[in-house]
Amino acid sequence: MVLYRLASRLGVSNRKLSGVWAGPASAFGGTSAFVHRSCSSASSSLARQNGHDAHEVDLMHHHSGVSGDLYAIIYANGTAHKDTASTASPSSLVSEPRPLPTPLLNPFPMTPATVNNFAVMKRLNHPMRKQLANEILFRPLQHITSPARISMFALLHRQGEGEGRVDSMDGRKAEEAVGIDPIKAVTSLCRRYAIPEPAVGQRYFHADVGPFQLRWERSEEFSSFVFIQSPEHYIHPFDTPASCPQFNVSLDNAFETSVFSCLPSDWIETLPSSIICAAHVTVVKGDEGDPPPSQRQLREMFAHNYVVGSYMHSKSARVFTDCRIHSDGFGRILVQDLASRSVGRLIHQMLELDVYRILALLGLPVATEVTGRVDAIQAQQHHILKTINRIQSPQEESKLLQELTEMVLSSEQMFAQAQIRFSATNQYYQILEERLQHLREERIDGIQPLGSFVHYRMNPAIRTCQSAEYRAEELCKSLQRTADLLQTRVFVELEESKASRMSEMQKNSVMKLQLSEAVEGLSFICLSYYTAQLLNTIFKALVSLGVLSISADCCMAIALPFVIGSVWAGLRLCKQRMRTHASRLFRKLEQERSTPIKAAAKAGQGQAGGKGDRNHL
Repeated sequence: MVLYRLASRLGVSNRKLSGVWAGPASAFGGTSAFVHRSCSSASSSLARQNGHDAHEVDLMHHHSGVSGDLYAIIYANGTAHKDTASTASPSSLVSEPRPLPTPLLNPFPMTPATVNNFAVMKRLNHPMRKQLANEILFRPLQHITSPARISMFALLHRQGEGEGRVDSMDGRKAEEAVGIDPIKAVTSLCRRYAIPEPAVGQRYFHADVGPFQLRWERSEEFSSFVFIQSPEHYIHPFDTPASCPQFNVSLDNAFETSVFSCLPSDWIETLPSSIICAAHVTVVKGDEGDPPPSQRQLREMFAHNYVVGSYMHSKSARVFTDCRIHSDGFGRILVQDLASRSVGRLIHQMLELDVYRILALLGLPVATEVTGRVDAIQAQQHHILKTINRIQSPQEESKLLQELTEMVLSSEQMFAQAQIRFSATNQYYQILEERLQHLREERIDGIQPLGSFVHYRMNPAIRTCQSAEYRAEELCKSLQRTADLLQTRVFVELEESKASRMSEMQKNSVMKLQLSEAVEGLSFICLSYYTAQLLNTIFKALVSLGVLSISADCCMAIALPFVIGSVWAGLRLCKQRMRTHASRLFRKLEQERSTPIKAAAKAGQGQAGGKGDRNHL
């Protein structure tokens, strides 16, 4: 099939080239995959020899329409034209290389100066420059002309493939899918048809695999596979698998077959069981003056279901669908091309509309579950509020506060998990509305427009998700307020208990002080009495020895005031020394306690000063 495309590029008719290649099965082993594989290897080797890398060959394919597989054949036969191609043999096409003129394939030839500049720029580039520059080129639109058949399915990523969104409130992931990963499925299909595989980490890939075109795209939460068939895939019989019927598209047989039937059955069996959306799109050719399909035709094509549709892109096409899953597991979309131009953008928008419509509804089961749990938690909250006024003991308050804290934690966890899904739902619905606006719908008489149907059916579901999100958020706030109220009550009671204990301690301190003063007075009396008795004994002894000429009682009367004053002064001095010692000990303890705090504050000031110095510098 590659050679037939080459013939169309060089102006050679398909009939003449079919005459030249009368025996392609014997020359290339009977399969087009061998031709494709040979061209791919030749293109890569010749590209390297002539200063092109794989990225440049891809750019040639996008900008000039010449694919990397044709590079080897065109480069070897650059001067071929209709007359020479009609009489050439398979061996002569690759035996005499004649370079193509530079402006066609390499308008910017690689020179030593160019290579040097490339090396310098590669060193000077920011690490993210290439990735950011290629971001707007990440998803190029596919060129699709009528008639055509398209099959698409989208796979949700399993745990560990994407962000791993939670689809249930108990923290479990979606049921583990059985099968290989989407990227492995793409790689397996590429190996089967002997075409280059996508690079590691690549998020978009498209290739011509013979009976159809493959488009694979990886998003954050899902991967989509799009298979496109057009008449050019049936130019030569040996390119048509036995399982694929001849290409013939009309309103009468719009959905009798599909591209999906051309896929290898063993490859389909290896796909993960996580298809979230699947659709068949049939593009039929028409004119601006053609009437829309009749109600009978629409009923037959869509299994007697309710059909919606509109004019799209300023009446350049009509689109009909029923938004249902049919017996083969696929939805159906009919596109009637009225402008005879590429409908790739329209097909891309309709497929995105179908996928995002389903993804936006993934939040509805979560909303239902959240609503049930919110109702249950609110009932418990009302019971707690009624119980608060009947609490009689601190133990009951502590138990109730613990129960309320567990409810707050449970509700916060539920809200955090649900908000991931609700946020995705809001984003998908916003994208859905943008795609509907880009379609530029116009009404078809007698048929409900697609946009009004989608809004009418999806708005209640989206509002249910928004209501569940709002209720969960308000429940968390209400539980937090209830917990704060109960904590405040417990705190007030604790403060009252502390105040009563402090009052009792103060009373005890006053009593101890009074008792201490009483003991101190008794001690003064006792010390004075025993000191006086001791002096009286001494005075009596001195009178007996004749040392004193007066009686002992007179001496005692004279000495008694001095005894009392000495005892009082001694007790006072002892009490003052004890206070001085206690104050010194207290100051020492305070100094030891404040030293680490001062050191930390000084260190903090030093760091702040250092930062200030650095800022000043």
